[in-house]
Amino acid sequence: MRSIARPSIVIAAAAAIASAGCQGNGDKSGPTTAPDTPAPAPGAMNGTTQVQADDLHFLAPEDWVAETPASESRKIQYLLPGAGAGPGAANTPDLRSPEGPGTGPGAGPGPGPGAGAGADKNASLIIYYFGHGGAGTVQTNLDRWIGQFADDQGNPPTGAAIEQRTIAGLPVHQVVISGRYVAETSPGSGEHYDLPDQKMFAAVIQAPAGRYYLKAVGPRATMEKHWSALEAFLESMEVRETGATPSGPGHP
Repeated sequence: MRSIARPSIVIAAAAAIASAGCQGNGDKSGPTTAPDTPAPAPGAMNGTTQVQADDLHFLAPEDWVAETPASESRKIQYLLPGAGAGPGAANTPDLRSPEGPGTGPGAGPGPGPGAGAGADKNASLIIYYFGHGGAGTVQTNLDRWIGQFADDQGNPPTGAAIEQRTIAGLPVHQVVISGRYVAETSPGSGEHYDLPDQKMFAAVIQAPAGRYYLKAVGPRATMEKHWSALEAFLESMEVRETGATPSGPGHP
């Protein structure tokens, strides 16, 4: 320290401190306390946004594009941009919509007029709720999702990874599978997609109000780009009772 070479600065600083301690009313002999800083709102940290599906709350990355759900059964709907997705990508059709053509944003068997650059590289994430009765048993949905894929020869897929765990006190059954996506364009239509090199991250969440179905699917490269975020999204789930909104029958 070289303060002894500048005594005027030291004296001036001491005088300023003494003057500040004498200002105001009451006993100023103790240390002063800074006002409390409001804590960040939930979802405001680490570049995430809080979203909810009735009683279920999640933290979604800010680079996911929130879309207006295309039907009442969809509680949350996101577009996951692929590498090179250009302007307008958020409005492009979702080639993996289980509800088929004519059901609103993200529907249809292929890119429509005005599809943005990189549309074929986007993935989608949707959380469905079909009422307390749900859309069949847990196993029925796991089998359905696995059956929406085939290998390059058109045979049933192998290598599906199924995991059961508990998140926020709720049982969660999760499946991960890759291959050629051959799901029906709409339930019972008999028409199928044929999209190679796709990947799915899906889960059945058994909540007090019934089963919720999380389904994220898209090109393998895009899904792997968002993989850590997908896992973090599911693991961020919290339950806050607000009451579920019933919706019609169907399946994801």
